[in-house]
Amino acid sequence: MQFPRNKKIIFLAGNKKIKKKVKKIFDINNCDFLSILSQEILNNSEAKKFNDLITFGFWIRKKNINLIKYNYKNEEFRFGHGLTFHVAPANIALNFAYSFVLSLLAGNSNIVRVSSNKFRQNDIFFKILNKIFKLRKFKNIKENNLFLTYDYDEEITGLISKNADCRVLWGSDKTIKNIKKVETQTSCKEVVFPDRYS
Repeated sequence: MQFPRNKKIIFLAGNKKIKKKVKKIFDINNCDFLSILSQEILNNSEAKKFNDLITFGFWIRKKNINLIKYNYKNEEFRFGHGLTFHVAPANIALNFAYSFVLSLLAGNSNIVRVSSNKFRQNDIFFKILNKIFKLRKFKNIKENNLFLTYDYDEEITGLISKNADCRVLWGSDKTIKNIKKVETQTSCKEVVFPDRYS
């Protein structure tokens, strides 16, 4: 996939020339990656200032991932669907990270569009993530995943959507309706989280 050079895209982490790779669900390397990410977050002095970031780090610790895995039977016969495009909501700092983790555990490669809204905990998350991506052990995870941000642009969204096997869309009803107008592969699956009221 070749991103247009004339567009303002900020690449936050991962591989600009993303490789689409399907893995078995709860792939050992993916689980190890999340365990290390958890440890780095929970031991980071800056991260400790943000309850939502620490909560996320606690959620992806090895013990909890194993609890999630326990609920799946015959996981050896289950594989990811392909490349998943995530459009995260703009008003919740780390929502994109939860969406990414669940798709990663499901065996998918991911392109995650993060809101351009400024959240300090997001900056800390990407500082830690990029540190882990430098580890040789997790080179393949870096190659198969990409985090980026851009102001809504139909051309960029269309480019990613045409290459995606799945889309996970978060946002307002209006935002999701606009994105759903963008052409996708016939076999593309969608999971949609529109407006919610509590």
